Amino acid sequence: LRLCSSRNYHIPALNFDYKLSFTDLSGLEIGFKKLGIGCSRVLAVFDGGNGFASGFGLSNNSNSSSHSHSLDAQHIRRAAEISDKSASFTSPHPNFGCVITKGSNVVGEGYLYAQGTKCAELQAVEAASELCKGATAYLNMESGDCHGDQTAVSALIKAGISRVVVGIRHPLQHLRGKAIRSLRNEGLQVDVFGEDMQSKIVQEALKSVIWPMLLYRAASRVPFSVLKYAMTLDGKIAASSGHASWIISRESRNRVFELRDNPRLTARHGGGHFPIRIVMSQSLNLPEVANLWDVSEVRTIVATQRGAKRSFQKLLASKGVEVVEFEMLNPRDVMEYCYNNNIANSPEEAACLGRTIQRQHPDLVRSDWETVKIDVMSRALKCKFSIYPHLTSMLLSTTGSVLVEASPHDLFWGGGGEGEGLNYFGRLLMQLRSEFLRASSENSYLHIP
Repeated sequence: LRLCSSRNYHIPALNFDYKLSFTDLSGLEIGFKKLGIGCSRVLAVFDGGNGFASGFGLSNNSNSSSHSHSLDAQHIRRAAEISDKSASFTSPHPNFGCVITKGSNVVGEGYLYAQGTKCAELQAVEAASELCKGATAYLNMESGDCHGDQTAVSALIKAGISRVVVGIRHPLQHLRGKAIRSLRNEGLQVDVFGEDMQSKIVQEALKSVIWPMLLYRAASRVPFSVLKYAMTLDGKIAASSGHASWIISRESRNRVFELRDNPRLTARHGGGHFPIRIVMSQSLNLPEVANLWDVSEVRTIVATQRGAKRSFQKLLASKGVEVVEFEMLNPRDVMEYCYNNNIANSPEEAACLGRTIQRQHPDLVRSDWETVKIDVMSRALKCKFSIYPHLTSMLLSTTGSVLVEASPHDLFWGGGGEGEGLNYFGRLLMQLRSEFLRASSENSYLHIP
């Protein structure tokens, strides 16, 4: 580092100018402390005017480093905390949180609400506005590619963010390190917890950003599962006299009884997100009438042994239940099936999968699809926007604007490249917006005292 005394210097990493005034090496050390540089090393100082040259080692300032790591850890924890607000809603994506700071002040925050919504980084950038210039962005996890267009990375770069602190790299192999490389290639400083930053404070903060379910899924390539069971020390369920007693608690027993009584297996107290219900049965010795066969709200998959009760399989299929046969039914194969066949990483991938299956099995497409598809899409949109309040608010915020599905190749649902498309998707969104506005107006009218 070459500096001359009593002159102005612009420090790019700190994004401000500072006049260093010193007549000896101790003065230089004081000058760097004022700048908050506590862990740099000045190998040589040269003053061209006075011909002064000397070697000087600026010792590490552990207090400054500790304070910096403490502040970084605080903001990373906050990013992880807000990301958890959308737990279970972002599938198939992880939970993402972003915090933007200027100095020690938080100037913007954002988190991924749900699949298909605005990414956390873009939300935080919009909240911070012009304060993004030279600011630091904290991400609980390396940015993903939710929209397939690097929106998250582009938002940080275009906003003028100078430093990005990442809790952990993306666990999925095809995304791991991709965003970090892109940011560094654009000249941003990127620090990864546990890699570029090492301390006890950092290690403790890492615990708050680790998401076991996603890490397990990425490492083992099967969904994260929880199994509850109870057993005795000797494996027996009764004494030789025939006496038996419960080996689980009363609370657990009561809960099991609730589930056994024609269970729905829905998250009744967990908001609008319903996980897929999976039933495993070798013989399909199951009731013909059950709440599990009602797939109006949530999907049901029945896994069974090949050849089991064909007539019952047809009955379930007629109700919309997905039946999957296995040569030998075991939990591992079922989990692998779920991982490989029932997850689309984006709407585009889901659409591609649907078209592929349509070409392979045209008989699966209902014969009246061309007639009913607009009504089906209308009901699907109404269901989606009714479940997520933030999507309703987003749709209502477009009041007065014409909505167009910007798809240059889809001339039915989209607007086409030159506006020649029929834009049925945009039309349905505007129709749904009118329904929400009308309902809101009626509710307001009814509540007038």
